[in-house]
Amino acid sequence: MVLSIDILPEVAAKTIDLIAAMYGKFKKCLILDLDNTMWGGVIGDDGLENIQLGSLGIGKAFTEFQYWIKKLKNRGIIIAVCSKNSESVAKEPFEKHPDMVLHLEDIAVFVANWETKVDNIRQLRTNSVLI
Repeated sequence: MVLSIDILPEVAAKTIDLIAAMYGKFKKCLILDLDNTMWGGVIGDDGLENIQLGSLGIGKAFTEFQYWIKKLKNRGIIIAVCSKNSESVAKEPFEKHPDMVLHLEDIAVFVANWETKVDNIRQLRTNSVLI
């Protein structure tokens, strides 16, 4: 098979991914932030009506990202949320925004509080929630 030299790094990366998967070395969990990751804007400051989600403008990128996360979840990847916010405010888009692709039932672990994200992730790991 003849390949362009430009494509060889990609072929090598995919080959390594396949070998790693054969040995059980693949990612099993995705921990997500919320503001400016799952939607455009800051839910605590902008409010539910003003976050960017949907099929137009910048909101489309966030919606497409959520579709991609949903595909990962459907392939068996554990989806978790770790946000520095109050839990009720952080969950509001999942419960009420009409353009949200992901919903609370798609999230295995939802942590939203005012502790540091690093400490929350360490706590999740220590408690074996995500292992």
